[in-house]
Amino acid sequence: MGERPFDNNLLEIQADSKTLLKADRSKIKTIEKINSLIQKIEHRGCKPLAVGIDLSGSENRASGICILQGKEAYLSRAKTDEEIISKTIDVKPLVISIDSPLSLPKGRCCPNDSCECRKYGIIRECERILRKRGINVYPGLIKSMQKLTMRGIRLSHIFEEHAYQVIESYPGAAQDILRFPRKRINLKELEM
Repeated sequence: MGERPFDNNLLEIQADSKTLLKADRSKIKTIEKINSLIQKIEHRGCKPLAVGIDLSGSENRASGICILQGKEAYLSRAKTDEEIISKTIDVKPLVISIDSPLSLPKGRCCPNDSCECRKYGIIRECERILRKRGINVYPGLIKSMQKLTMRGIRLSHIFEEHAYQVIESYPGAAQDILRFPRKRINLKELEM
């Protein structure tokens, strides 16, 4: 069974190896507004509340935190893991999204290059798939990413121990897939 070729005009969203959505980009006529998405969430009996963490690889540099509650976004910074955990858990989010690799490549037990597990490589399957689709992605275990990756894994485990749903996010890849320019958005484009 061969891998099917990547179709740049097909938007496909998958979770746990199941296809959740397939759409032909050329047939998408309208963009769903945040208001209608919030209404759909509320209609299901949930209060839309998420925390996004733009994690730095070191406690010496601040990480960005966004608390998204309905249509309101509250931004802050935190340096230490304790600050990040406290600011996140205090709001009791439905989901926590961390902009960091949250797993190691299959077969790896650590990021240590001198460990026997090094033979399994530095790149995860999800990173291989993104590269095949033309998305620029750094392997989570290249030297410059190792501290970030291990910090993200550590924080995700702590949040999961507190029964929170944690997802890995890569906003740059999402922007590329949706064909949004990276870091070239002005405030007018962000208005609802």
